[in-house]
Amino acid sequence: MNPRSLVLIIVAVAIAGLAAYVARSLMQEQPAQAEIVEVTRETTTTEILVAAADLPIGTIVNQDHFRWQPWPEDAIDERYLVDGNINLTEGVYGRVMRASLLEGEPVTAGKLVGPGERGFLAAILSPGHRAITVPITQTSGLAGFIFPGDRVDMILTHSVLDARQQSQQVSETVLYNLRVLAIDQRTNNQQNEPLPGSTVTFEVKPKIAEMVALVMQIGELSLSLRSLSDQAPGEEQEASINPDFIAPTKSFTSGADISALLPGVGARGNNSFVSVARGASTNAVDVGGR
Repeated sequence: MNPRSLVLIIVAVAIAGLAAYVARSLMQEQPAQAEIVEVTRETTTTEILVAAADLPIGTIVNQDHFRWQPWPEDAIDERYLVDGNINLTEGVYGRVMRASLLEGEPVTAGKLVGPGERGFLAAILSPGHRAITVPITQTSGLAGFIFPGDRVDMILTHSVLDARQQSQQVSETVLYNLRVLAIDQRTNNQQNEPLPGSTVTFEVKPKIAEMVALVMQIGELSLSLRSLSDQAPGEEQEASINPDFIAPTKSFTSGADISALLPGVGARGNNSFVSVARGASTNAVDVGGR
């Protein structure tokens, strides 16, 4: 073998050995773990007012109906009520839900309506009810001691004819348990101070509204305040023509109940009288008694 061929063989063997060594080293090395970089995005939040429970239409709201909820600033709508930008006592509490809210839903000013604002009275009316307003005076309206939420009875004073076709004054309680919605434009008096008004608005069913309108045409009306104990807690009784909502009885008073000098008027104005003639004069004598 010539020297040149021997050198080539030695170089080839050396290169093969070096390649084998490098390959073996790569196979024995552990694969390097990829470095995980956690990218944290900072989100700035602001507290907004949300519903603490489901709030249906007509709910008169207070502090128990809402809570403050952190909210991403980039997701805050301009209509939301943001902490620091709203006085809850003056701008929220005591108002009425114009639209319903679900628990956790942001509160917007458009879903609330306050006293004196358009749509307030319609928002606080119970379903199927109507609002009707009647005029009152200092005496007929209890000198300002009637407030929204109170219950009253309505007394009608008018003239009726007795059996002798003479006019007699009578008073009768014609409607019971009327719920007061407002006195004039005052629908929320925080100080509970008696502020006399000239009108009172009631919440009634349509039929009772017709009766109230007729009462104003028949005679003078007065209101008598009902005790809170007349109504069971949590029980919403309707206005009625019956005092106890069971028996169709009414209370009435005629002049004879106040003065013995005045003739009596029966429940239907039909007491029994006979005519007694003495010479040229004729007198009617009550023989029915009371």
